[in-house]
Amino acid sequence: MCWNVGLYVAVYAAQDYYTAGVVIAMSLMNEGPAPRCLSPLLFEALVSGPNNVNITLDDVPQSALKQDLQVVRQQSHCERCFCL
Repeated sequence: MCWNVGLYVAVYAAQDYYTAGVVIAMSLMNEGPAPRCLSPLLFEALVSGPNNVNITLDDVPQSALKQDLQVVRQQSHCERCFCL
């Protein structure tokens, strides 16, 4: 996974994330087509606001992330979560 960090930094430095965000925002603001690369829940959060979308663990597609979230959910103290 470490090789991805260099790629993310290069893309961030080139402002590709910013440009993609501007293009998606312009499309949504002008009632254009919705991006089909986003999950339905992410799209709903962008359109309706993140506080208006209910996400469960079943909605998380990555198994490793899902397992980490289950561990965090089961912990009684926040300090134990920092080891993940």
